[in-house]
Amino acid sequence: MLNRIYNLAKLFEKFAIRSVMYDPGYHGALKQDEAEQRELYPEDQYGMAKEYSETKTFRMSEFRNIHGFEWAITYASRRLQLLGKGSSRAVFVYNPKKVLKIAMNQAGVAQNQLESKISRSGKYNEVIAGVFETDPNGLWVISELVVPFMAIDDEGYEYQFEEEKEFRKHSPIDFKTFQEGIAPRFENKIDFDEEEYEQMGMGRKYPSFREFTKTGPSETVSEIQRKTKLLRTMIKQFGLKKDDIFIRSQWGRTSDGRIVLVDYGFNAEVSKKYYTINTPKPVVIEEVFPTDMEYNSRRH
Repeated sequence: MLNRIYNLAKLFEKFAIRSVMYDPGYHGALKQDEAEQRELYPEDQYGMAKEYSETKTFRMSEFRNIHGFEWAITYASRRLQLLGKGSSRAVFVYNPKKVLKIAMNQAGVAQNQLESKISRSGKYNEVIAGVFETDPNGLWVISELVVPFMAIDDEGYEYQFEEEKEFRKHSPIDFKTFQEGIAPRFENKIDFDEEEYEQMGMGRKYPSFREFTKTGPSETVSEIQRKTKLLRTMIKQFGLKKDDIFIRSQWGRTSDGRIVLVDYGFNAEVSKKYYTINTPKPVVIEEVFPTDMEYNSRRH
């Protein structure tokens, strides 16, 4: 399982997301003087921050008492393996079956809150990575660890043919057919055309989702219809952005073999509030992640 996690971290790294070697003994102190620390941490947390910087292991009882993006990220980055980070959240391995998603800004808080809300509804857990625990203020969530259907070519770009092959190993239908079942009129503009797939020996088994429902095995058809209906309902109820849902690497397998949506915290409201042209871009916290050089020097 650990090798699988390390390989997953390497894939994220190829997407220009820095990964950090996990070392439970790593707990190097901040290379900042007292004035800088007081600036980074509020006065009421300064003593707590100094104490936490000396601990060696991740303790949830301590982590729950932390407030603020910077210190939550700093605490986790020194005790857990970082899987990846985007514009709004960082993801750490919490244990072999769970991940810890920490917000790096208010956009991340909004996404954590939305994922928690969707999971708590209890209606869609068959098709999403479930959330087990949530910070009351949305600073972090603990959710299922999912291995995404992700493949990277030698140039560092997402390699969709390989991702499609991986998806088909675990699904009775190809991704395009699955996509049509969720939203028949939505066209995935980043996808390859069907002729190219056929040239790669990956022609569609069913020419359309409608044909699949007519000629596919009844038990399989019933299962896929149920799942695509759940996804359609979820998209409509929470205003989720279809563009994200129709990318293969947004999907993956859980430890119990379910095919689920990895991230589902991005909807029209979050997009409008934090990512439109007329709104400021979310501030990404970079400085709290130690560089590889700093990390290695602190280990010795």
